[in-house]
Amino acid sequence: MRSITAFCAAAVLTLGVAGCAGSVAYRGSAGYSYSQPTLVAIGPDLWVVENYERPIFYSDGYYWRYDNRTWYRSYRGDSAWVRVDYGYVPHTVARIDRPHRYVHYRAPRGYVRRTPPGWYHDRDRTPRRGGYYR
Repeated sequence: MRSITAFCAAAVLTLGVAGCAGSVAYRGSAGYSYSQPTLVAIGPDLWVVENYERPIFYSDGYYWRYDNRTWYRSYRGDSAWVRVDYGYVPHTVARIDRPHRYVHYRAPRGYVRRTPPGWYHDRDRTPRRGGYYR
């Protein structure tokens, strides 16, 4: 029984290697990719992440998220959220009427768009001096 199992294993390995040697090379990419979000201007010095599952805003160098009647801020945008007392939320952010209406927000043509600064995916972050990621 062992000899049959060993023979079958050897045959599979031989056929697998022989099959790969004569095949055409694969032309494609197996790398990991994700789409970079887009910021859309919705007011002076106020941006929202377009078509995102949560309402995330950008103002005064931070990302802002409103959740359960509390504001959170982050320098990254996709994690590291810190609760902020209402008195320390910038006026441009605090005056947003019904922040949850910006879930999956899609701006019409002609709105100003830009790439969000400091938005990093966990696989792509590289530690830099000072503890920030780039």
